[in-house]
Amino acid sequence: MPGVPADRVAALRKAFMATMSDPEFLKDTGNAKIEIDPVPGAAMQKVVADVLSTPAALVERAKPLNQ
Repeated sequence: MPGVPADRVAALRKAFMATMSDPEFLKDTGNAKIEIDPVPGAAMQKVVADVLSTPAALVERAKPLNQ
């Protein structure tokens, strides 16, 4: 994550995953019928990087499919 200290990124990722397994949080989300299927930060960062590296020509070619 550009501009964010690595230790802060690590702390935020750890806190997020801890929240995703917190029994009280899971109880609340279950009561609200919200499905929880967390993606770890490093995996999500890779997905975003892959999407952002899509060649411009491919993006242009795919635009009509979004209509």
